Amino acid sequence: MRLVLSLVLLATLPVAAGSTCSGLTDLFITNIRVSSADDVPAGSYTPAAAATPLKVPAFCRVRAVARPVSDSEIHIELWLPTLAAWNGKFEGTGNGGVSSAMSYGTMAVTLNNGYATAGSDTGHEGGDLNFGVGHPEKINDWAYRAVHVMTSTAKLIIRD
Repeated sequence: MRLVLSLVLLATLPVAAGSTCSGLTDLFITNIRVSSADDVPAGSYTPAAAATPLKVPAFCRVRAVARPVSDSEIHIELWLPTLAAWNGKFEGTGNGGVSSAMSYGTMAVTLNNGYATAGSDTGHEGGDLNFGVGHPEKINDWAYRAVHVMTSTAKLIIRD
């Protein structure tokens, strides 16, 4: 019985609990390229596309690009709290309407509450539907696929 319990407990542990933030760029995930993984210190932080500084705890910022089908390019950003600050949960964020802007303010609030959090550009740039003219796969990204790909990618990276 102890052996079974031990195996069950081992199966629930993260695969690579000792991974470093920068080491996440070495992950192999089909159709995903982890382009960067950087430690961000606690304090004031302003992502390149954000208008105002955000108050954040220390975290690992992971950026990835997913290309699940041809004519598809989904940019994903995952913020991982330190292991000591993590509540063991994940919360994805959305954009609203046809916006491609990541919800950095929401991500900061979520991170401050101990969650790992992620956002995406929903597979396009801009705030209108012109990206979809002649590009049905980009419409599929925006409509549903980007949220699924963001979430499944985030879960795989969190595991490692």
